[in-house]
This record gives sequence, structure tokens and C-alpha cells, in this order.
Amino acid sequence: MYNMFWTSGFTTSSFQQQEKANVISLEDEDVLFLNESNDDATSDQDRGNELEESNDTSTVSFDTTNISSSILEDHEDEANANTDIASPQTYKHIYLPPYQPYLKPGRDVSLAIKPIYGAHRPDQDVVMTVARGYELPHIIYFITSLLETGFKGDIVMGMGPDMSNETRAFLNHYSKHYSVVTYEIPLTCCCPRRGTLCVVVDMFQATESDGSTIMLKDLRRLRAVAQLRFEYYWAWTTKYASTSRILLSDSRDVYFQTNPFTSLTKNMETTLHVYEDTTTVKRNIPESNWVRNIYNQTILDEIGDLPGLCSGNTLGGQPAMEMYNRAMVKEWDDTSFQNRVGMDQGRHIVLVLRNKLVGAPNITTVNKIKLGAGEVNTIGITLKQLWKANAPLSDWKGYDSQNELILNDDGSVTPVVHMFDRHPQLKEIINNRTQMALLKWNETK
Repeated sequence: MYNMFWTSGFTTSSFQQQEKANVISLEDEDVLFLNESNDDATSDQDRGNELEESNDTSTVSFDTTNISSSILEDHEDEANANTDIASPQTYKHIYLPPYQPYLKPGRDVSLAIKPIYGAHRPDQDVVMTVARGYELPHIIYFITSLLETGFKGDIVMGMGPDMSNETRAFLNHYSKHYSVVTYEIPLTCCCPRRGTLCVVVDMFQATESDGSTIMLKDLRRLRAVAQLRFEYYWAWTTKYASTSRILLSDSRDVYFQTNPFTSLTKNMETTLHVYEDTTTVKRNIPESNWVRNIYNQTILDEIGDLPGLCSGNTLGGQPAMEMYNRAMVKEWDDTSFQNRVGMDQGRHIVLVLRNKLVGAPNITTVNKIKLGAGEVNTIGITLKQLWKANAPLSDWKGYDSQNELILNDDGSVTPVVHMFDRHPQLKEIINNRTQMALLKWNETK
């Protein structure tokens, strides 16, 4: 059986036998240039009883139920996926939680963040996104299109503290009527010439041996929001039960056509779905540069002929997603000297394609879903090719002109459409739907 490696209150004792994580503190020269900034650089610019949980997160408790061996064995191969499966008896990789660097004898560490609107429902499926720096026109159709599919789970939004009153009013209203959970993400940022790099503010707090409580300063290097979001994803993931299914998603260039969870098995606690790109890693210039610059040419040569992967969308069972987010944070800790916008995708690619996820606790299966064959269709390259050829959407077999729908290769409707704005025709369609959603909201408020 797999252990969750979770503790109640994040105590040091659970980790006394573990080697301290390789975490690099902020350098003095970085600290000198820190200043408050709301400039963000998120990766989507390119590329059975009812349970209730209080907003009080001063102490965080976790479901420590082990995953049964029958669940571990209950994974069917998918016809349209390349699947990596590990033996349940073997832990090839161990990823400690993001709070591990803060632990020391006599200290209990807990999450200090809590929602400003809404409350988590731990037994629900959930879609999570970090949309810091965006306003209502950028996020409204992401939310309303998902709800229009009949999705009844939670929608967790990470927003900037400087969002407008209109955006706040919308998220507050939808928290009361549609289970939208909103967090403010305060960051301290600098260095716009390097792509805007930040540290988190007041994410963790500690209760010391004398009973005093202090807020903990971020110990990690400055990092892009696109990378930093995985720390928040990890924190939010711990709010859900092992039976929940979780989709991490970009927001600005994403909309929904059907419920992304409808066709999935309920028993996918230890399964991840990652989504392939149109081309191989080597043929995708940004991806190949990220892998080469973060790692080296040898690793690029090793995985370069495999299909690339997009880090904007990842789906899985709650235990697997909790471990995946740990791995994304740890991979950054180990390679933080390479820190530019978009490099989260390079780390995601290497974690998956070098099999650094399969065999970690709570991850037995990683399904690499082919483009046009699963829950998410990342169509940016396809749309750019059409646009450069001066071709309308109707020339593409993946588009249903009559119903204005994006289709998978088998003719079924794609649940999640990513990078819709790479062709002016589809961008105009979604912009019109966004305007309709805004008009409807203005009539509601």
C-alpha cells in the first residue's frame, strides 16, 4: 500500500529520517531589487455525506487513508494514451512537500492562506487555475463555460490582490451560487527584464516550541508565477479527499465544451493524465530550448524525438496530483539556477518523459494523452498553421462549423479547448461569447 506521507500540522518528527531538501535561499543581490509589483508572467500566454470545510486554515489536517491494493490495480489502458505503469511495491522517487524546508525541531508548520470567497468541498471534483494579473473579461468565460457543461464541483481561482471591484463582485457572487473558491495571491516581485520573478508572501506559518506563532519568509529563490503556481496548486490539492479528481488548467486561453470529468473512471487516485503537443520536443523550439537550458543537450537528445507536453493542463486523482505538485516544486528546487518564463513546461516535460513521476508514492500510472484524443485539446500550433495559410477554420477537420465546436480526432466534442486565440476566427467567436457572458453578469448583479 502507498502511504500519503502527510502529517497533521506538518510536524518535524515525520521527517527526522529524511535528508534535508536541496533548497537555495534568496541571494543578497536578489533581495536588494525586491519591490511590490503586480506584473505577472503566466505560462498560458504561450503555449457518502455532504462534507463542508471551514475557511479557518490555522491548522490543516489531511486524509491519511491508505490507497488499497485493489485500487492500485484498477487501471485500464487507454487506446489513445501512451501509458507508463509502475509496480506498487517500488518507490523510485520521493518528493517531500513544499513546506519541508521550514521544518526544524520543536516547530509545527501550517498553511496560512485561506480563501477570500467560498469554501472547499473536500468530496468534490475540482478545476484549479492561477489567474493572477487577469480581470473579469479574461476569466468569465473560463468559469461560465465550465458551469454550462453541468459541472457541479469546485472551481478554485488564484487572483491578484489588486483585482478590480467588478472582478471581486463577480467572484464573490459565484462563490455563493456556484462553488467558486477564490484566493488572493500576494507576491513580492522584481526584475521585469528577466520575465518578472517573485517570492510568495505569508503562505506558511509556524508555531514554535514556546507556543508563539510567526509567519514564515519564503526560502526559495525568485521564480516566475508560472512556476510558483504549483506551490499553490499543492496547497489547494490538500483540501480534497483521495476520491476527488483534479484538473489544473490555464485560464485566459481556455474554455470548456463538455464536463472534463464525465468520461473518466471514478477510481483514478494514483493516475495522472498529461497532454501531448502537436510536435516532438526537438521540433518545438521553445520546448527544446527549455530542456537544454534547464538540463543539458544529453537529456534533450534522450527525449527529443518524443511528443512534447503542455504544462498548462494536467489531470488526475487527488493523491497523484498532490505528489505531482510536490515533484514540480522539487524539480524547480534542484534546477532553480535556470529561471525564466515558460521553463515550468521544460521541467514538466522532463519529469514525465524521463519517468521521474511513475513509481513515486501515490503515482502508479501516467497516461500521455495524444493530441485530439482526450479531455484537453491544445490547438495553438494547428490554429497558427491555418492562420498562416490564410485558411478558415472550416478547412480543418477538427472544427464543426455548423455548431462552432472543436472536435477530437474521433469526431467527439473536445471537453477542454486550450490556446483558442491563435486563429482570429475562433478568437472572435470566443470574444463574442465572452461579451454575452459579461452582459448576462451585468443583468444579474
